[in-house]
Amino acid sequence: MASGQQLEVLLAGIRNSSGQPLAAGKVYSYEPGSVTPKALYTDSSASSAAANPVILDSNGRSQVYGDGGYKLVIKDSSDVTLYTWDNLFFSRVTSATSQWPDIYGGSSTGSSSAYAITVPLAISSYASGQQFTFLANHTSTGATTLNVNGLGAVVVRKFDGTTALVADDILSGQLVSVVYDSAISGFRLLNERASRTFSFGGTTGGSADAQTATVSPALTSLFNGMSLQVKAGYTNTSTTPTLNVNGLGAKTIKRHDGSALAPSDIVTGSHYTFLYDSASSGQWLLLNPEYAWETWSPTVTVDVGSITPSGSPVYQYKRLPGKERRFRVFVDFSLSSTPTEVRITTPETLVDTNHAYGALTTDSASAGGVAFSSSTSLFTVRKFDASAWASGASKRVGFGGSYRIA
Repeated sequence: MASGQQLEVLLAGIRNSSGQPLAAGKVYSYEPGSVTPKALYTDSSASSAAANPVILDSNGRSQVYGDGGYKLVIKDSSDVTLYTWDNLFFSRVTSATSQWPDIYGGSSTGSSSAYAITVPLAISSYASGQQFTFLANHTSTGATTLNVNGLGAVVVRKFDGTTALVADDILSGQLVSVVYDSAISGFRLLNERASRTFSFGGTTGGSADAQTATVSPALTSLFNGMSLQVKAGYTNTSTTPTLNVNGLGAKTIKRHDGSALAPSDIVTGSHYTFLYDSASSGQWLLLNPEYAWETWSPTVTVDVGSITPSGSPVYQYKRLPGKERRFRVFVDFSLSSTPTEVRITTPETLVDTNHAYGALTTDSASAGGVAFSSSTSLFTVRKFDASAWASGASKRVGFGGSYRIA
């Protein structure tokens, strides 16, 4: 009677290229090296076939079983292929003389990514399908080997069978599962980095624009796609704050679209999620910034004479996701002559021109007005009746709204 082996890699969870769980992803199963469908199973006795494709849950997981060789094609919910894994082997022991069971090797020995274990079953050589589980005694630092019962150190690769392990793919104290594949003369890691794709760094230390976080167990390196959640210990004051995790180096924090932060995008006491991007010497992408108001220093002019802003003018804009912006202007001023237009340069180059906004205008009395984007770089404000302002002090305009950039 057939007996299925649980697919640990699916139970641990599949993630997309951005490091996020592959929610509603699809796993198609085939005969090795072909497009002939081959069933996975919902039970360890391999008696009840699973749907093909298997649909992953919101965490990118599914508990299914395999029996024999497979090719797995992983797609997202829109059927876009993300990964193809061929020549995989899954099988459980069904009798004392049949295929290899999953053998527990206890705590490993060794160091520097060279692991060694001793299992309680006499084996004379490595063979496809042998599966071993052990408790790692140290964290991997790069390319990794495993030596079982003194048979010799052989390479451990990622589940695809071709990619070498990198630092932190195996963590000290992690329960590690591998399966031997004679086609690669080494082991495939069945639960690669499942426990470290997401980490919690507690409350940040350091200072407002040089924050620090500590993850436990300690990381030995940062890797592309890893995510981190922290509680902010400080509010950032600059546009280039940094985050240093476990002393691995201060990396600039940017918004998720790669743009610079605004002051107060990180606020003391709030929780934030970061995604590590190894490009540009490494940077942390903030996935949930506060989208704080920023200030700009416009040039303010009139069509006749001169204008002198007074008091505490407000020129603020807010960068929202994508290309949309919000802004607000409130300024008191005095005039040397009798203009009909107040002109204020924009914080960025706009896409739309002649976009109108309601405005407050104050001359001898408050009245309605209109502001509009007279060009891609200029807001113009007029009274509703297009009449001229009187010269002198105690003038005011206020307006706001949204605009888009290229």
